[in-house]
Amino acid sequence: MRVTVVMIIMLALCAQVHAGTPFRVSIVPTKSRTSERSITAAPRDPDTFYVVVTNVSSKAQPVWEGWNSWGYRNVSFALILADGTKHDITRKAQGFTRNFPSTFIIEPGESQVYPIKFDSTWDGLPTLNQQGCCATSPVGGSLPIRLRAIYDVETSSEALQQEVWVGRVESPTYDLTLRWWR
Repeated sequence: MRVTVVMIIMLALCAQVHAGTPFRVSIVPTKSRTSERSITAAPRDPDTFYVVVTNVSSKAQPVWEGWNSWGYRNVSFALILADGTKHDITRKAQGFTRNFPSTFIIEPGESQVYPIKFDSTWDGLPTLNQQGCCATSPVGGSLPIRLRAIYDVETSSEALQQEVWVGRVESPTYDLTLRWWR
């Protein structure tokens, strides 16, 4: 009897957490080896890494598609260098010539995968030199970073109409190597 009551309470608590936050966010790095997990940054043609938004609720969840103004800036990042310097990384503002609020449905237990390339379309990336310090003319190199993905959806009348969840979910912090080139 006691075990059943504890299980019911735990299920209720889990349902409350998932009701407020139906998503789990994670990062899939460009490379993952026993000795190193890495992503890249470059003005042109950096390697792709991924942000995965998984529906952990029991209900299908519509999310904004990334091509429109409602979804274009939903994924951002918090990056911390080894010296503790923090960088908020967001997509650069963009004008939209064709724009309407379209959604992608994430079924329970399924995911939406966002391919990310840290290129010139992002604001807030550190400019780095070979020693891992900020510089105006980077050559290339690598350094350890801590990176967290943020999935943030703002309130709007369109979100209400489309029943898009509104709020903020963050991934765990990942210890990665940032590789960059000019």
